[in-house]
Amino acid sequence: MFVDHALQKGQWILVTLTSSGGVLSVYLNGVIRETAKNVDLRPGDFAGTLIVGTSPYGNSSWSGTVRGLALYDHALHSGEIARDYRAWQKNKDGLALSEATPFSLYRF
Repeated sequence: MFVDHALQKGQWILVTLTSSGGVLSVYLNGVIRETAKNVDLRPGDFAGTLIVGTSPYGNSSWSGTVRGLALYDHALHSGEIARDYRAWQKNKDGLALSEATPFSLYRF
């Protein structure tokens, strides 16, 4: 799944992925941009090595700064995602969190 022009030089962006009911959704800055049907993220999908900024199959690199990663054991609703984005806009140095507690939280 590709989201065209998601990462722009000099711009901050909050990327949110949700998976529920066989639908994977990608939100950019609190707004849904892409969906894919018949795709579910399962706990086993998060075992192994996380690769950020390139591809395990070749050089598809990009440069930028990843500030954090939060993983939840359930899909966030669009209202929670929009609230997270508004909170993040006020404090970009912090990692925006929904009212739900993340399963795993990484601050970089």
